Amino acid sequence: MFWSLELGTELRRALNRANTDHQLGNRVWRQLNQAFPDNLKNLHPKVPIGLPDADDEHVAQLASQFQCELVTFNLRDFPAELLKPIVVRHPDEYFLDLVRNYPLQSIESIHSMRLARHKISVTNEQLIEALAQNRLPRTAAQLNRLGGQYEQLVTGN
Repeated sequence: MFWSLELGTELRRALNRANTDHQLGNRVWRQLNQAFPDNLKNLHPKVPIGLPDADDEHVAQLASQFQCELVTFNLRDFPAELLKPIVVRHPDEYFLDLVRNYPLQSIESIHSMRLARHKISVTNEQLIEALAQNRLPRTAAQLNRLGGQYEQLVTGN
């Protein structure tokens, strides 16, 4: 997974606009770059692809430059015929594959997220339901199925 300064600007703007905590976007951006310092990439100037929304060109350029998948809820503005050979995927499809391929790590991530919540205590089930409510229903369903198998996954039995 890679990101650019341009994506960081969009992320911060979206998170700050969507929350009452107007510093959330800045904190998330700082934490992402501290946790994954090699994932921040510089874009090289490139000829525009001709996407429906010109403001999205930098996203496609990043995926093209680093030969990676493009994961977005906004599939409409990233038509496959313009982006070949870039693969464009919905986040639910992307995260579902991660959960299927890394079930133990996925369940452990849910537990870690729950434990990291300091202000409001939530259950694993509530976190998974939040994923479903935020356009990741298939990922949430798979995590629910795995939740019942957690002991088997941990012990290997």
